[in-house]
Amino acid sequence: MNREDFPLIAQEKWAYLDNAATTQKPRRVLEKLEQVYLTCNANVHRSPHGLGREMTRQMENARDIAARFFGAGEEYQVVFTSGTTGGINLTASCYLETFGTQGGRVIVMESEHHSNFVPWQQLCRRKGLDFQVIPVTENGQPDLDRFREMLTPQTVMVALAHVTNTFGVENPVEEVVRLAHSQGVPVLVDGAQAAAHKPVNVSALDCDFYCVSAHKLYGPTGIGALVAKRSWLEKMVPYQFGGEMVDRVTREDTIFQPPPYRFEAGTPNFVGAVGFGEALEYLEDLGGMEAVAREEENLLDYLWEELSHVPGVEFPLNAKPRAGIVSFLMPPFHPYDVAVLLDQQGVAVRSGTHCAQPLLDSMGLSQGTVRVSLGLYNNAQDVDRLCAGLRRIAAIKL
Repeated sequence: MNREDFPLIAQEKWAYLDNAATTQKPRRVLEKLEQVYLTCNANVHRSPHGLGREMTRQMENARDIAARFFGAGEEYQVVFTSGTTGGINLTASCYLETFGTQGGRVIVMESEHHSNFVPWQQLCRRKGLDFQVIPVTENGQPDLDRFREMLTPQTVMVALAHVTNTFGVENPVEEVVRLAHSQGVPVLVDGAQAAAHKPVNVSALDCDFYCVSAHKLYGPTGIGALVAKRSWLEKMVPYQFGGEMVDRVTREDTIFQPPPYRFEAGTPNFVGAVGFGEALEYLEDLGGMEAVAREEENLLDYLWEELSHVPGVEFPLNAKPRAGIVSFLMPPFHPYDVAVLLDQQGVAVRSGTHCAQPLLDSMGLSQGTVRVSLGLYNNAQDVDRLCAGLRRIAAIKL
């Protein structure tokens, strides 16, 4: 993959290995954002003038690009959101407002990012629903036997990550969807990490809701997508209210627009949406996520092998990750200290609990881990630089 496409990466100042937090942006995405502001910046879905029509066309084209990229068939619609967190909160609030009767049950996995844990936990508490957490097995995947026990006729929603953000474990989404649908229960999938590393086809997964963030897919911040089945969206009441999500307002009542617009109150991030579409087309032009996945899988193998030979590096999870994320420890050094010492050597990684405290607490890792996460512009030299830095740390006498 062409590192020269990414201005920050092309400077070669950093081995940037914190892509699970956010990715760098290719030049064509940056240029597209500038072009929009310079040539057709106007509000969408409102104004009859040429600028407004062109901006609306570009935003709706980005919606079509997202639908194509994520394999959304006719039964799905794309709602623009502020990101994965926004999409999950939208779904949790709107769905439970509509279908969350007292005594119902919501099931999440222990390995979830807080964004796919806390919204369900808090809304269940407010609405009198039963909140159940499925533990993970030693390979980091959900305990499906426990899941089958918890999946009762009272269950109203199941939520899980496609790929976990802490260890890069790919969850058995297809099997969870099959089991949930056998009981008539919808499934929300947090796709924030999976979408950046592998092809995603929501129609093939048959999930009901799939949430992603543009900034993890080489696009701008503040924009994302909820790809959801039309049949659910048509039944759900909105939880944010404002302009352009309404069809008719009287003193007595309001008639809402059909989906997806009823869930996009106010002025949307239309420039971000266009930038998102440009990022997805950039990935398609590279050969699609199949090509990205092939490159990353080879580099992930190299990363795993090289880390295994660094003195003092320990892997809390025995299972090899399936996506471009590796977490490790380096006792007696605190994960934060490892990250800071690597930063001083021009290597950017993440340390901490990675917004997954229930999982790490259950593993006795309350101090967190060091996390390395790959992007399409990373190469073997980045891995070598990381491992050289870790060897220098290992040589420090405490």
